[in-house]
Amino acid sequence: MNRKIFNFFDTTKSHRIVERLRAGASVNLSNVKDGLKGFLALYLREATKGHLLYITATDREALAKAERLAQWAPDNVLYFPEEPIHDYFSDVHSREITEKRMQVLEQLLGRRKYVICTSVSNLLKKMPASRALRKRFLTLKPGMTLEPDDLAAQL
Repeated sequence: MNRKIFNFFDTTKSHRIVERLRAGASVNLSNVKDGLKGFLALYLREATKGHLLYITATDREALAKAERLAQWAPDNVLYFPEEPIHDYFSDVHSREITEKRMQVLEQLLGRRKYVICTSVSNLLKKMPASRALRKRFLTLKPGMTLEPDDLAAQL
C-alpha cells in the first residue's frame, strides 16, 4: 500500500487509537466517515502489527468492503464469509464457502497480520480457540506415511 496514504492518518488522535489497541482495548470507529474507515483499518493494522477485525452489518457488505480494501492492500485483507444455509432436502451442497472459511482460518494461524472483513452474524457463532484449531490442521507431505488409525483419530 502507498505509504503516503498512511501519512494522512499520522495524527495525535490516530496515535491514541493505536495505543488503545496495543493495550488490548477495542475501538469503535462508527463515527468515522465510511469512505475513510477502510483506509483507517489498513493504517491501524500496519501501526499495531496485529490483526484488525472489520465488522459490517451484512455478509454482502463484508464482501464488498474486502474487495475494495484488497485493491489497496491485496495481501493484507481477508474476507470471512458466512456459513452457507443448507437445504436439508437436497443432496447437493456446495463446499466452496466452507473451503474459503477454512482457508481464512489457516491464514490467520500464520505470522502475517490481516484486516479481516466479516459480518456481525459471523461473530455470534462459536469458533474453536486458536490452539484447538491449530491442533486440527493436518499437513501432508509427499512420501509421508501415516497409520490408518492415526489418520482416523486426527480427522
